Amino acid sequence: YAKGNYAKKADPYCMSCKHPLERRDLYTIFSYIINKGKCRFCAVNIPTKIFFTETVVTIAYIIAYLQYGFTIDY
Repeated sequence: YAKGNYAKKADPYCMSCKHPLERRDLYTIFSYIINKGKCRFCAVNIPTKIFFTETVVTIAYIIAYLQYGFTIDY
């Protein structure tokens, strides 16, 4: 890396209008439902595969938590 050029995690943004997402937009499932599947800033449709992927991952985490609890033990 060049001096001063550090690896930085990119902030989430709308893929269409490139507007940075705010904290309330990061709760994908609720944001998708409240905004009727559209970007809050440019009103472009958000692909449903993103909604379904987020929903499936959330359900998987909930099931894993209920089955194993919050533990570091393997």
